[in-house]
Amino acid sequence: MSHEIRTPLYGILGTAQLLADNPALNAQRDDLRAITDSGESLLTILNDILDYSAIEAGGKNVSVSDEPFEPRPLLESTLQLMSGRVKGRPIRLATAIADDMPCALMGDPRRIRQVITNLLSNALRFTDEGYIICVVRTDGEQWLVEVEDSGCGIDPAKLAEIFQPFVQVSGKRGGTGLGLTISSRLAQAMGGELSATSTPEVGSCFVYACRYVLPRHPCQKQSIRRCV
Repeated sequence: MSHEIRTPLYGILGTAQLLADNPALNAQRDDLRAITDSGESLLTILNDILDYSAIEAGGKNVSVSDEPFEPRPLLESTLQLMSGRVKGRPIRLATAIADDMPCALMGDPRRIRQVITNLLSNALRFTDEGYIICVVRTDGEQWLVEVEDSGCGIDPAKLAEIFQPFVQVSGKRGGTGLGLTISSRLAQAMGGELSATSTPEVGSCFVYACRYVLPRHPCQKQSIRRCV
């Protein structure tokens, strides 16, 4: 069923993007952007529902892999994918990776990318202007991904509930109320955790903390150069 729904959505999004890239259609660019934004919102809702259903069906045994991956290219490519969503908006999207981050870690790169993407998407939804900064650093036996924004912030009364399913900070901002739930469950499945701090009208900071495990074989020099 998911394939039957996703395929036409990808077709709509791909066609809208091709039309938006056509200089002859500059007058329709805003309309095409509206089509793209609506399609991406629908795709996000679909993915959230499918992911949440799979997680609930699997219970605590969420399927995650444990393989070597390079954190720097993973983060940079994720930020590159997200950068298109801030074009034309008064938002600065930035990243900072600590110098002591190792070239490679053990984990599930696909799931880690999913968590980071969810956190960045959440920040974009609630930030009208200012900044969104993604910081990656080590902290003892853990490595951390911190996503900080200058958005509307979260009411303290709701902060303790935001990782529960279908909880929405603001109904005006859209979403399913599942993105943070999915991210939290995935973080736990990978031996980590997701936490948040927030100040209303100032902004929020979400932190994904994961266990620090190095690959059995150290990075080769060629790989190290690619990570820098």
